[in-house]
Amino acid sequence: MTFIALKKTAAIRIWDVSSGGCLLESREHLPVGTVGLLHIDLDGQRRREWFRICRVHAEEGRRGTCLLGAEFLPLAPAGHDSLRRAARDLHRDADATE
Repeated sequence: MTFIALKKTAAIRIWDVSSGGCLLESREHLPVGTVGLLHIDLDGQRRREWFRICRVHAEEGRRGTCLLGAEFLPLAPAGHDSLRRAARDLHRDADATE
C-alpha cells in the first residue's frame, strides 16, 4: 500500500471554534471530506489540529468566499498544543466567570 501526502497552504478565516470543530471561511473551495492540519497562533502559542471538512456553503453574496464546517479529528489525546484543548479551556474559563 502506498500513501501520498500533498501539502497545500490556504488562507482561511476562523469564525467559530469549539472543542469539536470550527467554522472556516476560505476563498478556495475545499470539498466535503477534505482532511488537513490547521495551524493557528492563539495567545502566543502555536496550536494545531487535524480536521475534516463536513459541510460547504458557498453564496454569491459572500465576495467569492465559502463557509466550511470542519470537525476536529481526535487522532491523539488533546495535548498542550491542541486547538481542541485550547477551545475547551476557553469555554471552561468563560463558564466560570458567568
